[in-house]
Amino acid sequence: MIYIVGDTHGTNDIGKLERLQDFITPEDFLIICGDVAVCWDNGPHDEYVQNKLLGLVSCPILWIDGNHENFDLIEKLPIEYWSGGKVQIIKDRIIHLMRGEVYTIQGKTFFCFGGGQSVDRFYRTLGESWWPQEMPTKEEQDYGMQNLDKVNNRVDY
Repeated sequence: MIYIVGDTHGTNDIGKLERLQDFITPEDFLIICGDVAVCWDNGPHDEYVQNKLLGLVSCPILWIDGNHENFDLIEKLPIEYWSGGKVQIIKDRIIHLMRGEVYTIQGKTFFCFGGGQSVDRFYRTLGESWWPQEMPTKEEQDYGMQNLDKVNNRVDY
C-alpha cells in the first residue's frame, strides 16, 4: 500500500504519521508531499526529525519538497537513480523525490513536482528560513514536461 500525506513541518505536524503507525508495514511506502524539514539545519534538528520519522514507520519514506525546505542543503546532496527517476537519499529509508521525475512504485507511476511560494517570505530570512529555490525554474518545468512526454503524458498519480 502507498500512503500519501501532506506537510509534516519537521515534528510540528508529525501526529498524522503517529496515527498510521499500526497500519504501515515494511512493504508499504509513505509519501510526504512538501514541507518535511528533514534537511533544515544539517545538525541536531535534522537528526532528531530523521530519527523520529524512521522510528514511526518501517517503510521507505519518500518526500517531495515543498516551499519550506532548506534548498541550499538539498542541492548539495548526491543524486542517485531509483524507481525510474532521480532521487537524493537523505538517510537510510528517507528519499527525496526530485522535481519533474516520473517514478514507478508498486506498479503505479507517479509524476513528482515539488516547490511552491511562501506567502510569508517577506517575514523570513534569506538563506536561513526562506530560499528562492522554493519556486520551480523554467528549466525544471521544461524538464518535467520532457519526462511527461516520455510517458505520453500518462501517469497514475
